[in-house]
Amino acid sequence: MTSAESVFHLALRDFHATAGATFGLHNGWSLPLSYVGVPEEYEALRGRAVVFDRSDRSRFLIAGTDALDVLKTVFAGHVEEIEEGRAMRTVSIGDDGNIADLVLIARTGGISYFVSGEPGRRTDTSARLRRAVAPGFDVQIDDRTETTCLLGLAGPAATEVVNNHLSEALPARLQTLQCATFEFHGFRTLAVRTSDTGEDGFEFVLAPAVAQHILETLRDARVPLAGPRGDEDLHRGLPGGRVAILGAVPWIERDHWPWHHRRPPRVSRPGD
Repeated sequence: MTSAESVFHLALRDFHATAGATFGLHNGWSLPLSYVGVPEEYEALRGRAVVFDRSDRSRFLIAGTDALDVLKTVFAGHVEEIEEGRAMRTVSIGDDGNIADLVLIARTGGISYFVSGEPGRRTDTSARLRRAVAPGFDVQIDDRTETTCLLGLAGPAATEVVNNHLSEALPARLQTLQCATFEFHGFRTLAVRTSDTGEDGFEFVLAPAVAQHILETLRDARVPLAGPRGDEDLHRGLPGGRVAILGAVPWIERDHWPWHHRRPPRVSRPGD
């Protein structure tokens, strides 16, 4: 990703343009809105599977003997209960008591974690993480947002697609909110079994060149691309998409939040 005049561009922008993407600005990023039309992409998501380039989401690698203490300071919930090879969704809370970021935390090793957050919240979350590092802490915070890509694959046939075209062993290794590394044509890739579309899904963190190779492989397998922004707006039913809930949900006292269910607070909408 490169920055010009405060606009970020996906590392694979040229690939998306060649695939027919229509671009628009969202949270400082130039992103594909759709390729053939949001209704058609929605139909493909519900009917089989689609792939998204979600590289506008922030990505941090946090490692060290004090990494867990940093995460516990910044994020709500029982982060200490994340076992190696597992992941959870949680939030960071701003000084005003509202949700500042929605994140996925995956424990990739004994003292190593991967954190993915909302577009537009990268700077704030990075600052919170670094402020949580006390003197003498053994922890390294590595911002990988501009050096990696994040691809999402979702749909009722997501497992079939991964099994047939990416890694035959991977779906059997991963249950929901589990993570593992695998090799794709000799390149190491992090996979998390997760989806926020209501369908089965996976997210992959990988180098840009490997991400393009996967997109080409899925294209040849007739798995269509879908615009990440248009997709969220359409099937979330939230004005403005996922980001609409950020800053809109007051903090609930931790003892009264059912974190053991790993669910964020419910957002009331007109008609509920």
